[in-house]
Amino acid sequence: MSLVETKKLVKQFDVTKQTIALDLDGTLCPHEWIDEVTIVDPFIGALDFVTSLASKYNVVIFSARATNLRGKIAIGQWLVTHELSQFVTDITNRKDYNFYRFIDDRAIVFREPNDYNSILKELDCAS
Repeated sequence: MSLVETKKLVKQFDVTKQTIALDLDGTLCPHEWIDEVTIVDPFIGALDFVTSLASKYNVVIFSARATNLRGKIAIGQWLVTHELSQFVTDITNRKDYNFYRFIDDRAIVFREPNDYNSILKELDCAS
């Protein structure tokens, strides 16, 4: 599958919807890194979750795997295999100013200016 074929898999971007950046490993499937092109099966409920998101938002897969062409193609194939491609508008590893929200298993939410202590505490760095 080429990058052009992968791009044909994704859903048309809807300018009337906001965009959610959705992580792949650890969010849609377990973190079981074998190599950049081997992606394990999705978590139970991932299809329903992505379907629900796509009904209200553009869904972009935001993954470190998408750093190169091989990774993007592997993600595209994974989306097709698991019947998720029709709900995704793009595959990227680049942050976009227009992303409304990020959904990622490794994220820490920054809630308030100057609330750095709660983040340090969450990271076990508090003094």
